[in-house]
Amino acid sequence: MRALHFFEENQRVLDQVEALEGDDFDIFLNLVNESGNSSRKWLRNCFIVKNPSEKRISLALALTEKYLKSRGEEDACRVHGGGFAGTILVFMPFDIREDYIRLIENVYGAKSVTV
Repeated sequence: MRALHFFEENQRVLDQVEALEGDDFDIFLNLVNESGNSSRKWLRNCFIVKNPSEKRISLALALTEKYLKSRGEEDACRVHGGGFAGTILVFMPFDIREDYIRLIENVYGAKSVTV
């Protein structure tokens, strides 16, 4: 499964560069989401190996996806730095970030979001 992710991810990176060079941010965001879905499903990088019942990253992704969808925004989020409990990377319009930060800090505590 790691090999499947690796080879697909290498192509996705090239496609992301092309999308950004072509000024097509929507395609870039779709590719970010595809990358995150691959990490989540194929690498299963959303938990701590020593504690697979830990769901902090999965919960953060679920809350983020739900929030962004409720706002009807073009968005992307993904696990980032997985395998070590990781963090998530979120792309969203600047004007909704304060509401999002409040949402996440209510769950994970103050200063749990870095802009």
